[in-house]
Amino acid sequence: MPISPVMKSFLTRWPLWAGGGLFSGALLATAAEVHVIHPSMEQRIGYPSIIEPGGEYPSFSVRAPTGGLLEMSLYCSETGEQRQTNEPRAMAPNEAVIVTPTGDLPPEGVYRVDLRILNNDTVDFRTSYYFSVLDPTALPENYSLAAHPGPRGQMRYVPDTRGNRIPDFSGVGYRGGADLPNVPTVLRLEPHPGDATRRIQEAIDAVSAREPDADGFRGAIELAAGLYEIESTLYIRRSGVVLRGVGAGPIREFMLDPAKNFTLEQWRDSMAGTTATVLVATGPDHRPLLRIEGDSGIVTDDSTATEIVDDYVPVGERSFRVEEDHGFAPGDTVMVYRPGTEEWMSAIGMDRIP
Repeated sequence: MPISPVMKSFLTRWPLWAGGGLFSGALLATAAEVHVIHPSMEQRIGYPSIIEPGGEYPSFSVRAPTGGLLEMSLYCSETGEQRQTNEPRAMAPNEAVIVTPTGDLPPEGVYRVDLRILNNDTVDFRTSYYFSVLDPTALPENYSLAAHPGPRGQMRYVPDTRGNRIPDFSGVGYRGGADLPNVPTVLRLEPHPGDATRRIQEAIDAVSAREPDADGFRGAIELAAGLYEIESTLYIRRSGVVLRGVGAGPIREFMLDPAKNFTLEQWRDSMAGTTATVLVATGPDHRPLLRIEGDSGIVTDDSTATEIVDDYVPVGERSFRVEEDHGFAPGDTVMVYRPGTEEWMSAIGMDRIP
């Protein structure tokens, strides 16, 4: 499918005192037009792109307005192994050139084809396409093509032809999924009718002023079972501070049900005897109930802005390529910023919603 211009990509580093930053704006480019050719491989976005064992490689028809040298490499995306690379093919301006990996189809696995167009040793365009070699009938019953256990006991996420896949959230959470620590309680609050914002905020500030222990924790504020009205916003601005309740309790039995038309007082009474801590935002305005942030918020160093050079960054991807003179170093903290431009809104149909 043709690539359309919708965004522009940048990276930037945060100052050391504030973190780091990366701005991404252009995930799509206009340097070339690519079409995938295959008799049976699924090419719809969001659908696993599968070739059964014994099948044939996909071919790629590439056209660039400026021409150049076309390079193609094949990788196993699960292991990072480079399977093959072709000799560069010369392309005349607006000439459609077809390239295909050679030899027999590789064994079962997920594969990535990288395409690059060079002019005067400068990469004008780069993109990647994906396919998986898989026998769907070999999967156990009720297993999904899009995500299932693969070899080596790991989950296999089968991408579509552009590399979009179900995101892997296994590393999300405290320190990448580690068990939560048992931080000692240093302050405990009881529920009372009326706004609890000030009481809870004062407790948070008191614990924030404590010196952290050897593990970096200052202590926990525990909210006893009951309902706490929050009329504004709570802030945690120091690390090592924990705000917790005593549990969710039988939440389905006392949750505010619009059909019951409970008042706040009736809702509070319905929670009597339960082991649940509930914070409820009161008042007419929409706002965050709790904000966890530094005193200054996020500060980026815009002078380090660097372009993301991939024409397409798929859903679920954990890396992308940037300009060679990016100036970043291992350990830098960066921010990815993707603006919602008018072109992007049009490309995804958001400007055509009735």
